[in-house]
Amino acid sequence: MVGNLWFNTLPGMGAALPQITPLKSLGYSRDILLKGVNPQLTFSIPKPAGGIESNSSFLNLQIKLSPFLDKDSSVRVLVNEEPIAALSVETLRKTPTLKIPLSSLPAGE
Repeated sequence: MVGNLWFNTLPGMGAALPQITPLKSLGYSRDILLKGVNPQLTFSIPKPAGGIESNSSFLNLQIKLSPFLDKDSSVRVLVNEEPIAALSVETLRKTPTLKIPLSSLPAGE
């Protein structure tokens, strides 16, 4: 799994242009590989110092699936322990990028 963060900063709080932050810049030097029957991954994303425009900021996850996954398998994505997506393997094979809006983050996150 690889991904990019797309932050829009708040007006008057710094750069006016959108900021794209590759996960590589957060310490992930290569794709993240999950193995096993019920693999899980937890990671934190730091908020830019100037804040973000949450309604237009998002996380793009590019999910590469093993060709050996059962067709009935699915991928669940949670943000702050809240489910935001459950996608079938067939859906992810057709559209392997998941766009997660950051507007759902609670205050202070």
